[in-house]
Amino acid sequence: MRLIQLFPSLKYFEGPAFLFKPLVLSPLAEEIEKLIIVDNPLYKDSLIDLGGRSVRLPKLRKFGIWADEIEEGILVNTLRAVVNAADQLEEIEIHPDIDDTNYEEVFSLITQVQGLRSVTLDQSILSAAAEDDEELEWDAFALILRLAFS
Repeated sequence: MRLIQLFPSLKYFEGPAFLFKPLVLSPLAEEIEKLIIVDNPLYKDSLIDLGGRSVRLPKLRKFGIWADEIEEGILVNTLRAVVNAADQLEEIEIHPDIDDTNYEEVFSLITQVQGLRSVTLDQSILSAAAEDDEELEWDAFALILRLAFS
């Protein structure tokens, strides 16, 4: 059965990764306002990877990923696809660990969101943002954010 038959008026989705790809590639993507992936672990075979396909999420206001483990590249590629597809995006939540291999790309993508009003990040961002292998304090990280967004 197709997703549109199961959820013909779906606007808010919070659920497992295996439904993400079918959802954003379906006609329902045009109406989704909140999309949160909650799954663990997230690997390439978890069906979150869009394989470079472009999507349209014209009404999406909130996007989130909640996972303890995520394969390198999945976070950045998924965030890139959503940022490029959702021009109404206002909130981003990222709860997998962000390490120094994807920190700069994640921040570059977040700063591209024009109407961003809220960002929620895992505490791992403090280690990734530090330049000298020491964890930053939240106030030092806030200064980095202010400089990035100004």
